[in-house]
Amino acid sequence: MLLTITVLSILFQLAAAGFALKLIAITRRTTAWVLLAVAMALMAVRRIDSLIHILTTSPAGFDVLFEGMGLVLSVLMFAGVYSIRPLFTEIVRMGDANRAISERLRTISEEQQLLLEHSLDFIYRHDTRGVISYISPSVEHITGYSPQEWQGHYSQHYTDNPENQAGIDTTNDMLRTAKAGHSYKVEVKHKNGGVVWLEINKQPYVIDGYVAGFIGVARDVSRRVALEAEQEKLISELQDALAKVRTLRGLLPICSGCKKVRDDKGYWQQIEAYVSEHTEAEFSHGLCPDCVQRLYPEHRKPRT
Repeated sequence: MLLTITVLSILFQLAAAGFALKLIAITRRTTAWVLLAVAMALMAVRRIDSLIHILTTSPAGFDVLFEGMGLVLSVLMFAGVYSIRPLFTEIVRMGDANRAISERLRTISEEQQLLLEHSLDFIYRHDTRGVISYISPSVEHITGYSPQEWQGHYSQHYTDNPENQAGIDTTNDMLRTAKAGHSYKVEVKHKNGGVVWLEINKQPYVIDGYVAGFIGVARDVSRRVALEAEQEKLISELQDALAKVRTLRGLLPICSGCKKVRDDKGYWQQIEAYVSEHTEAEFSHGLCPDCVQRLYPEHRKPRT
């Protein structure tokens, strides 16, 4: 009986020490678990010493109750180490998951920063007073001004173009209604002395039922605005040309004697002046063969 109790006590203590060593790999905390495993192993060595005495001497000197309590202690120690293992496994798993999430967030943050720095657009935020609190780094590529130089009221970078008032009115409407407005274009100053046309899309953000500020995206549309202006100019020139052509297609009164023509205001003009005024044609004067013979008979060619 005593022998069995001692052997079981030794086995449970050695098993507890073994599980303690396994927890080193799980928790990656070497020192704490090595010390615990060594303590358990020394307890097992002590029990082995008792076992040797039992085998080599008379067991009458050993207290069965005392050895039984040692067995109970060994079982409880083994049970404690064994049952705590899943807890540490979960803690480590959660730690690994947190590290993976942190790494992913760091990667996402780097990607976002890369996009913000090299985007053709820039993102900004300003409060209800119009004071910019954030603007992405790509603003410098578009306007020449750094994000730090953009701090302050956004309108300080506006030119005096009257079309900019539409953007201010749209912002005031969104502030009043707390709803996103339509996109609009504004002309802003470039640091090199030129101007840049920006297309703005922004919307208010609401906190506790009140508009706290605005978040917007601005895109450089200077090239598009220039092309639209050129297109409008060409259309206007074509319309003017067509109007002149339509004037000459109408009924044109002409004098049978002097060959003057009457314009739509009732004035009589030389036909050359009228045609030149209403078309791109220019006149050069000469004499036809019949007029040459009539006006200068001395130059009349003999008939053959």
